[in-house]
Amino acid sequence: MMNAEYKDIEDFMLDPQFKGWVLNPQPETNEFWGKWLENNPEDKQKFLLAKELIENTEFKQVTASNEASDRVLNSVLKRTSISSNGKASSNGRIVPWRIISRIAASVVLAMGIFYVINNYQSTENAITNLVSTTIKENPAGRKSQVFLPDGSIVWLNSASSIEYIDDFVGDKRVVKLKGEAYFDVAKDENKPFIVQSNNISVMALGTAFDVRAYEGDDAFEVVLVEGKVQVESIDDGGKNLTAFLEPGEYLKYDKLNKKGLKGKADVKSEMAWKNGVIHFDRASFEDVILELERWYGVEVEVENKGRQVDWQYSSEFDNQSLDLVLKSIGYTKKFDYNIDKNRVSITF
Repeated sequence: MMNAEYKDIEDFMLDPQFKGWVLNPQPETNEFWGKWLENNPEDKQKFLLAKELIENTEFKQVTASNEASDRVLNSVLKRTSISSNGKASSNGRIVPWRIISRIAASVVLAMGIFYVINNYQSTENAITNLVSTTIKENPAGRKSQVFLPDGSIVWLNSASSIEYIDDFVGDKRVVKLKGEAYFDVAKDENKPFIVQSNNISVMALGTAFDVRAYEGDDAFEVVLVEGKVQVESIDDGGKNLTAFLEPGEYLKYDKLNKKGLKGKADVKSEMAWKNGVIHFDRASFEDVILELERWYGVEVEVENKGRQVDWQYSSEFDNQSLDLVLKSIGYTKKFDYNIDKNRVSITF
């Protein structure tokens, strides 16, 4: 990784290594750019805007009517003003005009037309809301790092997604989560940070915590690493549970029984997934299979399932291939396996 100088946004956007990381993040590049941002906090604004622009210009081009294009273009231009020094300002961020002249058309068309074709509604408010919402999504088998507008960093697990309003407009910073994510929240005492998933919300002012909220799981789980959070569940318009966590504590909320259990967490094990480590702690057969499907992006079929006895499996795999993981588990639990692209068959 070369040591380049980034004097303005254009330098980031023209750097093939930076662009490659934005479009195809990998664990090693996530670590590099995360450390780079820590060492260059004064360039954070340029860094985040360049990343945002690269992502937007990579939207798939589609065909739209001239009327739809004009409506989106006018909506975007209304939110952009020109300052006395000849630079464009959008949502409080200064963008050099030469950058605007080079990418404005592609950003507006790619970003605006994409939303109009897929989500078009007839009102101006609907268009504005669509354009100002960002969704980051990982399919099964992929993990990524997301830099939020306020400087918070999110490690997004596989088969997971987050959604948030650009620039966190309003008096709260709200992120909607499906799946699992680790949040390193930038402090802002005047603007609480809230993670929402179905009827559960986790509120923090400045802290680090993990939220596991896969739709197919029986429980919702929060693990607090630093700071303090408030967890609430809301059912039928009223609060059903309110709990406060201290560092090193976890809260598991049973979705069926609507009850919460708080206790001491093994933080290192709980956070292992961020570093590419799969950790099983007395996991059931079903939990192991589900985790492998999410982790590696495969479908697992089990033959002679009734032959397997009740088992609890504990082990840890540090950035190992699926083949090596299955070989180890199969040796311990006495089953054979076969991998065919994204399909795995297990035979007892």
